[in-house]
Amino acid sequence: MNAFFEFLHDQLFFSIFLVLGIGHLLGRVQFGSLKLGSTSATLFSGIIISATVYFYSSLRFEIPEIVETIFLLLFLFVTGLRVAPQFLSGISREGTHLLIITLIVASLNFFIVMAASRSFEYPPGLNAGIIAGSSTVTALVGVASNLIDSETYTIPQGYTYTQIRANITAAYAVLYIFSTLGIVILCRYFPRLSKIEPVSAARKTEKEHGDNSLPLPGTGREFAMGYLPVDTRAYILDNIDLDGKPLSFIQKHYGISVARVVRNGSLLDVTSDPILHCGDRVTIFGPIEQKIKESKRIGREIVDKASLDIPITPAEIVVQSKEIRGKTLQDLREITAGLGLYTKALFRQAHQMPLLCGVKLEKGDVLRVLGTEYGVKKAAERIGTVLLPSTSTSLATLAFGLIAGFLLGLLSIPMFGIPFTLSTSGGVIVSGIALGILRTYNPRLGGATPDPALDLMQNLGLDLFITVLALNVAPELVEALGRGGELVSVLAIGMIAALIPSICAWFVGLYLFKMDPIILTGALAGARASIPALSAAQEQFKSITPAIGFPLPYALSSIVVIVYGYIAMILG
Repeated sequence: MNAFFEFLHDQLFFSIFLVLGIGHLLGRVQFGSLKLGSTSATLFSGIIISATVYFYSSLRFEIPEIVETIFLLLFLFVTGLRVAPQFLSGISREGTHLLIITLIVASLNFFIVMAASRSFEYPPGLNAGIIAGSSTVTALVGVASNLIDSETYTIPQGYTYTQIRANITAAYAVLYIFSTLGIVILCRYFPRLSKIEPVSAARKTEKEHGDNSLPLPGTGREFAMGYLPVDTRAYILDNIDLDGKPLSFIQKHYGISVARVVRNGSLLDVTSDPILHCGDRVTIFGPIEQKIKESKRIGREIVDKASLDIPITPAEIVVQSKEIRGKTLQDLREITAGLGLYTKALFRQAHQMPLLCGVKLEKGDVLRVLGTEYGVKKAAERIGTVLLPSTSTSLATLAFGLIAGFLLGLLSIPMFGIPFTLSTSGGVIVSGIALGILRTYNPRLGGATPDPALDLMQNLGLDLFITVLALNVAPELVEALGRGGELVSVLAIGMIAALIPSICAWFVGLYLFKMDPIILTGALAGARASIPALSAAQEQFKSITPAIGFPLPYALSSIVVIVYGYIAMILG
């Protein structure tokens, strides 16, 4: 057995990816409605393997710090890149209440932990770990660990760098699962605490953000309500009232999309708004039940391969236009009438939003649409910029973004005699946010970075950082966890800090701000950076509408909690 432990200790590549693989397998295991998740499972796998090796063979893992630093900074940069659009757009519109809710949750958490830290005289690092675990913001573990090695932080006498990192990780590891479980339970039952029936409240929310006079998703009649079957048909134009009229006349007055016009065997350029004449072969594109019937007013239907052989274009359009921002999906339907544009999905900060007519569009939202090349082109001119599909990633953007963040982290500004610096981790996340904001104005800036690539970098960066951290600090972490009385105190204070702020924010949002309870529940899940809590709320309410309140608090919470954790480390 010792030979195997020596193999694990000596072959770091094998050990790192063994922990990563085991963690991701365990992370898929579901306990009721709760899954451990890859990050937590990886952390516990690394701790168990490293502690076992140390206990039986007295061998410590000593993986170079640069390895975990690279993966941590990669994760932070991509996180900043992804939260940037909602960080701005959420504040600019009716996000004031969502912003306040987020600040209530994060601020109360911070003050509870700091008060307990002073009362119980916690050793350095423990307060930041409690904040990270009780807020379920894993990135703070990396930021706090990274700060220890900077000039801003002075290691207290009697403690070592490794001991403080172990304190951070121990508190985080103890609290993460319990606090996740706690916010999941609260988000499931928040409405019932205020005697609100969740399903009927969700139906009310859907009604307020939609329109009951319009059909339900999948009925094939309203583009703004979900997927619609579409069709193309060709006609001989023989309506003399249309002879001499421009193509735009049909689109405006009939509300249909003309995809192709053939005259005497020649294909006309529909983007130039040609004048129509009797005898033209006109191809119509649209939903079967609602708009195709209008095409009968054009003329006699024909079967013509040249007219019907038209590719339908799927596209993703980033919302940028000032005309569109703040408009609802119902408004968008009216603005793009006649273009044959059909919305299949709406994404905000990589989260799918409900396709209800009352949902407002924000800068940086991505509309996944279906239409003709002409329709998509004309719609994009009104909405924003078409994202061209790409499987490549601009590594130059990644490299120079990380360099910019690193240089920003080197800057030091004296405040009250204390040199204040973002540190490398803070500089990198700010660099990511800055680039993300610039990309909302020009999505092509910096080159292509597909969502699957961002997912890979974000997940791999975080989980490999956690893997290396767990392997390196496990012996000290086990020692920290062995302090029984302190462990009970950390668990009690951590759960108070995890739950009380969310409960207070619920009553403030519901009774002071008069917020919609379903959207408020989504906001509280976002303020706790908890996707499992959002899923639990959606399952309980049998509605996707909690997602409306989720993105802005989710984007803000990670940043605010990291700032509070940074302050806690300095003060602690």
